[in-house]
Amino acid sequence: MKNIASDIKNKSFKPIYLLYGDEQYLKTACLRQLRQAIVGEDAMNLSEYTDKVDVKELISVAGTLPFFADRRLIVLNRVSLFKNNNDEINELMDNIPSYLTVVIVEDNVDKRKTLYKIINKKGYICEISRLSDGDLTKWAVKKLSDTGFKIRGSTVSHLLSRTGNDMNNIDNELEKIISYCEGREEITTDDIDDIVIFQPQERVFEMIEAICAGRKEKALKLYYDSIALKEAPLKILTLLERNYIGILQTKSGNGKLPDSELAKLIGSKGVMRFVVEKYKRFASMYSTERLKQLIREFALIEGDIKTGKISDRNGTELMIISAMKGI
Repeated sequence: MKNIASDIKNKSFKPIYLLYGDEQYLKTACLRQLRQAIVGEDAMNLSEYTDKVDVKELISVAGTLPFFADRRLIVLNRVSLFKNNNDEINELMDNIPSYLTVVIVEDNVDKRKTLYKIINKKGYICEISRLSDGDLTKWAVKKLSDTGFKIRGSTVSHLLSRTGNDMNNIDNELEKIISYCEGREEITTDDIDDIVIFQPQERVFEMIEAICAGRKEKALKLYYDSIALKEAPLKILTLLERNYIGILQTKSGNGKLPDSELAKLIGSKGVMRFVVEKYKRFASMYSTERLKQLIREFALIEGDIKTGKISDRNGTELMIISAMKGI
């Protein structure tokens, strides 16, 4: 992203920019900066396509000279250019007119495709992944500082434990916090508890906390609260299963791997530091054999739900109760 910032500063733009990865907030911000720098408010020289694009129309637009301006911008937002090998698209990208910049935004790309190789040769490729815990903390602190608030690092950690690491969600919650705390200097954990809504994953953490403490009523209340908030029971079951797999992986690797490696083991893209800490605590409550047995039970219950032997609501409730056994 530093290269893009340099291009914007110097007003020297590549023919093609490919922005891809799983951090939607940063991709959107990067696209917005490029759009503003290249065409500003000039809608005449901007063409944007989302989800799909007609190749012949795209070629026609690309061949149109800018209208009373130096550059024309085409934005291709998740149009799945990398699913198939399109010779016309490849030809266009390999021979982009000097007045044109194309910005492609995708979640995933296939680096084996000819298109990727063309972009790598002709333009600039930027993979935008989720930020680390430390970078998320710095970003949140700066956003609050810029609006006149102070916040402790431990309070930010408490915030992230509720929001997860999706920057769009964190940004929305920060805006709510800023409005809620207007007129005060420091944001506290009590403010976080008052205003920040638990995401489904974070509510499942609370559920597992209650399960490990043997607090059946609290665990079931959290479950019923989730249903009242229109969360599907099968989704909750899947989240529980995914977390118990993570707990087993943590138990297997704890003491053998540093936390950074455990985070990579648990999730293909890594998980946040506080997740590893929670998993370690949960793992200490179970034997390895009991965790393996629970994961087998999850699979059986899921099968019973999908074949209609039990309702999804009752099946998930049974798994919550079963997870308390053997602690």
